[in-house]
Amino acid sequence: MTTRLGPGRSGWPRRGDLRRPGAAAALAILTVAYVAVYLAWLVFRWGGPELETTINDASFIPLGLLAITFALRAARQARTTGGRHAWLLFGLAFAAYCAGDILWFDQEIVLGIVVPYPSVADIGYLAFYPFLLLGLISLPRERAENRLKTFLDLATVFIGSGTVVWWLVLAPVAAANSSGGIATVVALAYPVGDLLVIFALAAALMVRLTDTSRRALALLGAGLILNVIADFSYARLSLEATYQSGAWLDVLYGLGWVAMILAAFLQVSGVAEVRRTGVAPVPTRALPFLPYVAVAAVYGLLAVATQGYSDSARVLVIGAIAVTTLVVARQVLTARENARLLAERASSRSEARFQAIIQNANDVIAVVDREGTIGYVTPSVAHLSGRPAESFLGRGLGMLLEPADVPLALELLRTAAARPGTSDTIQCRVRSLTGDPRHVETSVMNLLDDPVVVGLVVTIHDVTERRRFEEQLRDQAFHDPLTGLANRALLADRIAHGLRRGRRRTAQAALLYLDLDDFKQVNGSLGHAAGDRVLVEVARRLGGAIRAEDTAARLGGDEFAVLVDETLAVGDAIEVTERILAELGRPIEIDGTAVVIGASVGIVRAETRGSEPVDLLRNAVFAMYQAKGDARGSYRIFQPAMFAATVERIQLEADLRTALDAGEFGLVFQPLVDLSDERMVGVEALLRWDHPTKGLIMPALFIPLAEQTGEIERIGRWVIERTCLTVGGWNEASANGPLRANVNVSARQLDPRLVDDVAGILQRTGFPPELLVLEITESVFAAERPGVREVLSSLRSLGVRISIDDFGTGYSSLSFLRDLPVDELKIDRAFIQALTEHGDTSLVAAIIKLAHDFDLATVAEGIEIASQITALRELGCDLGQGYLLGRPTSPSAIEERLAAEPGGAPHAYPRSA
Repeated sequence: MTTRLGPGRSGWPRRGDLRRPGAAAALAILTVAYVAVYLAWLVFRWGGPELETTINDASFIPLGLLAITFALRAARQARTTGGRHAWLLFGLAFAAYCAGDILWFDQEIVLGIVVPYPSVADIGYLAFYPFLLLGLISLPRERAENRLKTFLDLATVFIGSGTVVWWLVLAPVAAANSSGGIATVVALAYPVGDLLVIFALAAALMVRLTDTSRRALALLGAGLILNVIADFSYARLSLEATYQSGAWLDVLYGLGWVAMILAAFLQVSGVAEVRRTGVAPVPTRALPFLPYVAVAAVYGLLAVATQGYSDSARVLVIGAIAVTTLVVARQVLTARENARLLAERASSRSEARFQAIIQNANDVIAVVDREGTIGYVTPSVAHLSGRPAESFLGRGLGMLLEPADVPLALELLRTAAARPGTSDTIQCRVRSLTGDPRHVETSVMNLLDDPVVVGLVVTIHDVTERRRFEEQLRDQAFHDPLTGLANRALLADRIAHGLRRGRRRTAQAALLYLDLDDFKQVNGSLGHAAGDRVLVEVARRLGGAIRAEDTAARLGGDEFAVLVDETLAVGDAIEVTERILAELGRPIEIDGTAVVIGASVGIVRAETRGSEPVDLLRNAVFAMYQAKGDARGSYRIFQPAMFAATVERIQLEADLRTALDAGEFGLVFQPLVDLSDERMVGVEALLRWDHPTKGLIMPALFIPLAEQTGEIERIGRWVIERTCLTVGGWNEASANGPLRANVNVSARQLDPRLVDDVAGILQRTGFPPELLVLEITESVFAAERPGVREVLSSLRSLGVRISIDDFGTGYSSLSFLRDLPVDELKIDRAFIQALTEHGDTSLVAAIIKLAHDFDLATVAEGIEIASQITALRELGCDLGQGYLLGRPTSPSAIEERLAAEPGGAPHAYPRSA
């Protein structure tokens, strides 16, 4: 018996070694190099007879160690239970074989005795077969479509290979060991085991395996076949007493075992690639031709075995082979014909299915000529216009549209007709019998050159509900949901318009900033519901105290503002202020309780050229604080002396420029959880500034300064790289699924340099790009800044995900959502609070449905109570974050939370994940 493979403790890599990049590949390369050296030794035969015996007995033991290492590694990383069991059994098979090798080496080399037959080493060699067979049977596979056919194919392989093995090996071995006893049983056990290996391997190759690398299966099969051929050849040579140790048979054994080692290596590499990319492995390809190979082998054996027979017998054999070959050829032709008929039938079904889809489609599809005459239109036009499809045939497309939109539609047809194969889209309206026009998106595809269509294909998609939702969202984005007044965004827009008008006229806009006095006492004594009613009444009185051209706004909480349009002097603004204070001074009746609310007012007039909305707001706030400090219920006009705080701001800017180099910035992380099971799937990195004299400064104070000074780009790069390093370290050390990392990106960072910065950071840190999520506020999209779309598209081409932050607070046309290079929407906390404060789920439900329709994930911000989680889960929201799920905390606290959470398979990121 020749030397066999086996494991030993001396070659086992240290725990974790194969996790390092390139470690497994290095071992695989060393395996091939090792065998190449051994094969060279077989050729040149360095050393004497004793050294040759030692080398022959020990040369495969290191390979056995590698075989066990890779097999157990493949078992540990398997994605399914079946794959784990299969590779564990392969590892046990290699270990059993290695035990036989070690026992053989011990007897022949260490003890220096002639190894008897059978010996104790045969226990290990024979134990190899049951473990290997169980491993091949355990490989996860797809369910056979036709079990009877599969059974017949396997029976053909088993009988055919069994016949050949019986003739070539089993019968001669049995005849040579006719004395019986344990020696005969052992001698026959080897070829029987090899025969079962052939059968089990055929069973694996004739189905589609679902958790096995194609290349790994090919090498595993090649290695087993080489070992089976070597075993059969060894048996034949032993019977003829011509076997010599270290001959070509050992080359077959060596190549076979190296193939199995590389199979385990490729399995490990394949699983690692699946985990890195998230793409499921393609099932292996089934080999249905194996039964024919078995039939050919039997007939080949028959032809060889009848060489000494009479001519008549040989003619009979040749005739049987020829007839069988013709039957097989006819079967192949029949199968091809059946495949063609099935394909034609499938094509016919597909055509019928297409017709059914077209006839029942919600969108209207029409075929028109160059002049717009309708030749065909789908029945769905009746739902859109209220008129049957037949009434449009032979009529112009203008019959379907509102008269004002007909010229635009005809121009679209002319443009499309001039460019074959192109498609254009416009927004227009459809004329309905109900008198209520429907808003639609109309696109035209030029198929005039298509011999089947020969026309312009017009697709009309009803977007009426979306337009209504856009209007609702626009109102929500520009108005306070409680009072109906303008919000901060709309006020800033009105201030900007007022400033532009003031540059051309004598009259100037004035801004009043109001802060209600002692409003917290109302909430504390009467409750938040009463406080909301007070705010609504304050808003009503503000509206009654100002002119129609003035703008009243609620900026948040108990803070209001009034933009007084075109004042000739500051006295005009004072007059409006006094009128407002008089209105607010009257008691407000709340459930029988008279509530008296005053206000402190800061006044600023846009008298300085170059003023910006932020300057006006800031100065008005300075004046309001002066009024509140001097006497509540009064007003103050902004004076330059109030600008003392600006000095502090300038100093803060100077400190900001050196803060990063001084190591004053740090990150905290807020958990991001899967709402289905509340497990943490990611973190959002939040920047904090630990000022050496002022203490902790929050981003709301220094981020605007960083944007104005340009420091935001340098700080932003630092935040992204630090986040990738920190979260990447957690992912390597954690047994849980990989965490994604969310990082806020300022609008000032959105230029092509950001793409290069992110690419360089990903390369340096090795952080997977699909786990990095860059959050962009919705206002960036609403402003439609040039070049932003291209920058985001380039970032996504790197594999980075893009999230729209604070969705719903800065209106952007929803018609662009399907084309925006984004992956998810983060629903603003104001909408989440409305779920429980006002019980209104319609807007959140609409946002979630819209996002899912566009294949975007949804993240709810500001979750603070359990009922919000329940409502969001029912509405189908994917992820969430908020104080209830985890406050922003230090990296060490996140590590403790990761350690406390149970390990498990990685979470699948929702939708674009």
